[in-house]
Amino acid sequence: MFADITKRAIIIMLFKYFVVTIILILSGLASNAQEVIYAIQPGRGIKSLSSFSEGLSKAKVGFEKTGFVDTTGKFIIEAVYEDAGSFHDGLAWVSKTINNHLKYGFIDKKGDLVIPFVFDEVKDFSCHRAAVRKESQWQYIDKSGKIVLNTAFIRIDTLIDKMYNGAYNEMRANPEYFKNGLLLIRRGNRFGYTDTSGRIIVPPKLYMAKAFLDGIALVAADTVVPVQSSGDDRLNKLQNKLPSNDAVVKWSVIDTTGKLLCTLDSAKAIKDLGNGLIAFTNDDDYSALWGIVNKNGKVLLAPQFEKQPISCSDGVIIVQVDGKEGDNKDGYLLTFDITGNRIAKIPLCGTVGCLYDSNLSFHEGLIAVRVANGWGYMDKAGKIVVPSQFDTALDFQGGLAIVVTTDSQVAAIRNPLKVSDVQHK
Repeated sequence: MFADITKRAIIIMLFKYFVVTIILILSGLASNAQEVIYAIQPGRGIKSLSSFSEGLSKAKVGFEKTGFVDTTGKFIIEAVYEDAGSFHDGLAWVSKTINNHLKYGFIDKKGDLVIPFVFDEVKDFSCHRAAVRKESQWQYIDKSGKIVLNTAFIRIDTLIDKMYNGAYNEMRANPEYFKNGLLLIRRGNRFGYTDTSGRIIVPPKLYMAKAFLDGIALVAADTVVPVQSSGDDRLNKLQNKLPSNDAVVKWSVIDTTGKLLCTLDSAKAIKDLGNGLIAFTNDDDYSALWGIVNKNGKVLLAPQFEKQPISCSDGVIIVQVDGKEGDNKDGYLLTFDITGNRIAKIPLCGTVGCLYDSNLSFHEGLIAVRVANGWGYMDKAGKIVVPSQFDTALDFQGGLAIVVTTDSQVAAIRNPLKVSDVQHK
């Protein structure tokens, strides 16, 4: 989410890369900081941990073999796999080399292999469905391993080479995840949605469509071509001879039944923020201002922000407002709740220094942030709750966050907000 004073590109951990453009300064660092409480102590010999999902974390040990640990660091599923995904719907994919070929299957939380190693590529389960590939064919299976949706439900995209002026292109399968029980499908150049049984909920007639998020999806039935000027006078005739403006997309919001909730008549650009909120701008040039509207079309924040709002998570919207100084030290960060009410105004620079980077969103009341050379956690009011002291800090999930210490030891810490809640009960 945030960049340093010189606006460098920052590499975000968890194997995801972001070029970030925001800086943040925090005040009250010492007064709100709390002692770190480890759930999994450093120095356990674990080389890597993923964020916890359904109570288990993927762990690598030894010769890069993968297993799963519980919230105490105890191995519940031994590290015997080449690789693995996180648990979703009670299952996780795992891989093994069989007859010199890497194959994929699925295990349950007991470590039992419930779907055998017969696939060449797989995706995580979502809504009790997983995309799997055998040789060149992608399909969807249920939790028993039975094929329930055939190749007709796999999205095919055309990838065009850009380095050599489009000298070649490639048709490639791009299986989507189910979101809110629905799958975004594509038929030719049109989009629609199907449920987990393959029943069409929204026919594939949409010009553009996005995957569902928090119960809503952004769709466009078609483009709208600007109307030419009327009248026979010389000025109108000349104007109509000029090249017409590009057709614009008219975006609407639907729910999971396909019901139209609202149409964003003037939105030229949009971004689904989550929590039923949408960032929009009424112009499409560089100086366009951004605002926020809810799923029913009510404008919560009129277009006023030069920077696009960050995705809304944990009930918090984040917007950066740049200052006038070249290094942006006089800028600030605004946080809002999901009704558009301001939570805090946080200066970009203060007595404790500058915040250079973050994990982009709040989780369980905290956001991972990097101050100087260390990572810690900040609350919604802009106060540092966990001092910057880690080389890596992932998001809190299930009350725990995976961190890497300055001496490269992997560990898990408890959410101090949840610990405080328990102590006060």
